[in-house]
Amino acid sequence: MSLSRARLDAGVCATCGQLHETNGTHLYDYHQQVDEDLMCLICLQPLVGPVDTTCGHTFCGRCIHNYLALQQRCPIDRNALTIAQCQPSSILVRR
Repeated sequence: MSLSRARLDAGVCATCGQLHETNGTHLYDYHQQVDEDLMCLICLQPLVGPVDTTCGHTFCGRCIHNYLALQQRCPIDRNALTIAQCQPSSILVRR
């Protein structure tokens, strides 16, 4: 059995390498408090694969993609929004 397959069986996420439910948020154990500007306003966890919206908000890529599949509006200011209007965040946020 490969290491990645063993991790999946053990409940470790192949995307983030952390333990969480299959459809759950990415949970991390940080040694220091995470800056609130680097938190996703959908899952309330640190940003994973962050993307920016045209209205100036930043979310985890997976979070905003799933949200926009249900509603084509920004979850913060309710402006019309599609996934095509979202782009990867700057390198500073992605680190």
